[in-house]
Amino acid sequence: MTDFPVLQVPNKEYFLLPRSDLITAATSQGTVMVLQEVADLLREHIFAQMPIRMLQLPDMQLVERRAIYQILLPLMEDITEEYLEEKKQTNTLYFLERNRMILDCIKERARYAILSHTWFDSEVTYDDWILKRNLSGPGYDKLERFCKVAAAEHNVSLAWMDTICINKESTAELDESIRSMYRWYEGASTCLIYLANTTSLDDMVHDRWFTRGWTLQELLAPKHLKFYNASWKTMTPPEVENDKPHLSYGEEAAPIHGIIEKATGISPRQIQYFKPGVDADLSQRMIWAAKRSTTRGEDRAYSLMGVFSVSFPLAYGEGAERAFFRLLEQILHSHRSIMDILNWAGRPISYDIHSSRLLPSSPECFLSKAQNIGLDGIRLSPSKPMNLTHLGLRVRLLFIDADTPSFEDSKALLSEGKVKMLCVGSAQDEPTIVHLRNVHDRDLFGPFRFTFKFVFGIWNFHESGKTISIPEICTAFLFRVPHVDTSFMAPLDPDEEIGKENMGQPGKLDEEDEEEDLDLQSCIVETSQVISFPSSMKFRNCYRESQLAACKVKLRSVYL
Repeated sequence: MTDFPVLQVPNKEYFLLPRSDLITAATSQGTVMVLQEVADLLREHIFAQMPIRMLQLPDMQLVERRAIYQILLPLMEDITEEYLEEKKQTNTLYFLERNRMILDCIKERARYAILSHTWFDSEVTYDDWILKRNLSGPGYDKLERFCKVAAAEHNVSLAWMDTICINKESTAELDESIRSMYRWYEGASTCLIYLANTTSLDDMVHDRWFTRGWTLQELLAPKHLKFYNASWKTMTPPEVENDKPHLSYGEEAAPIHGIIEKATGISPRQIQYFKPGVDADLSQRMIWAAKRSTTRGEDRAYSLMGVFSVSFPLAYGEGAERAFFRLLEQILHSHRSIMDILNWAGRPISYDIHSSRLLPSSPECFLSKAQNIGLDGIRLSPSKPMNLTHLGLRVRLLFIDADTPSFEDSKALLSEGKVKMLCVGSAQDEPTIVHLRNVHDRDLFGPFRFTFKFVFGIWNFHESGKTISIPEICTAFLFRVPHVDTSFMAPLDPDEEIGKENMGQPGKLDEEDEEEDLDLQSCIVETSQVISFPSSMKFRNCYRESQLAACKVKLRSVYL
């Protein structure tokens, strides 16, 4: 076994990898000598992280990944062992992660520009370019100006534009392109944003670019943005290299950032610190999307895959609502802190798509959420996994009966999106304050509130054996059932055999749900606030509602 040399660093010891072999490669620019390790990582980077094809500048020649490799390989010739040894001194992580160091060097050299724009009627497509047709008019002028600006002002030899660089006749290529697009915009050295309806900052806020679905990720993903008006003049002074916000603490945003916020509802800091995925502001991201439109309904969901860091196959023709359901399904399956996905009001997903009443039918449903409730410091992860099944969304909840004070006592609070409720078993004298995240719920607490019975279904409780603890600020579903429903109020027959329909087998116990009904009559409720998600729901949406009928406090998994 070969002994590796040891690098001595104070208090540390690192093993250096053996030197890589040099390879000689013939390219269109001549013969080059590159480290084998660098060549391999370059090929991997191109095929995994870069677009399928791009325009080589300044000749505007369409090239695919194998040709891109030949174009970029000569730029890697200076990544020598000596260069890498010097590079290690700039970052202590490079001592341990040689591949990361080489990849960073590759990314610095494998630069490309990418265009964000809205389509004209006369865009030059991939087929047009191959067949040498439609090479004039506004669409071609935009393509040509983009390539010239990218080469001259941003010093790149590769550029990408969706109209010409995607062969939309290939289903496989279109699928890969859409599912990879966020990554391509994120990996570009610069993103040129062309505002075709804008002449100056004064009319920028009304540009069509701010209303389209695909441009949301094109605003959020790139690390470097540059805005251009209809005449291809920069919207900010030439000395401003990057139009993306990079604000220090206490620093005021530039005028262009205020215009972007006015047009999109996205603050400069939200753009600056945006990370794809799901966190506490999931509903806020849905609101951003709700204000945008796409030519094809399905694209409203497909264009959000990168924003939420999920991926699923395209199925044009399935319809906008089914595509949006598949987006929600992937979010539920991929992330843990997803309760904010329930922060909506409006029409739930259609029954012919799914039986759950907890999932919204479109991004517009999130526009009706209450805006004045903070969730900082509140755990948004359920104590047990939420499973999306054919019966609905399976959620484990702590059910607690609640009574409403008089309408006069609640009227003032209703204007603030709040209502007082008295919890059964409460240890405090004061009523619990319920924050209604769904503004539509306020109507339930008007003069006719006594036609309903209300029950909290708290989901951010802590369960340890048979001990249940409830935080001071609860997050809960607010259920309602008409008082006239006598079957709901009737006690259970203790001899009744309780069964569930599971996978078409009525009367058999649900093997997945092994916990027993725990009667928690002695549970002390010490919560002072409840935040209601997402909307008050009728108990008929619960699976086996009769199991909850006789309970003042009960722990149970239900399907919603």
